[in-house]
Amino acid sequence: MTHMHQLGLRAEDDERAPELVMLMASSMYGISIEYLLPEDEAPWPYAWVKGDTQSVDEAKEMVLTAMRRSGGWPGL
Repeated sequence: MTHMHQLGLRAEDDERAPELVMLMASSMYGISIEYLLPEDEAPWPYAWVKGDTQSVDEAKEMVLTAMRRSGGWPGL
């Protein structure tokens, strides 16, 4: 799902599924990646983890980590 300067990743091909990983590009801040912590790991409901990078290679690794840690893609 895309919004203006954001890309939201869903683990299911269903528009009602939650976006578990968000990518945002900005000329000022580079690339931001956020992911929703699973309920059993979250210190509070709907807790997100956010990281920023200027490197495309690092952003790719961060996205894969976010997908794994969010729990939506258990095979990664």
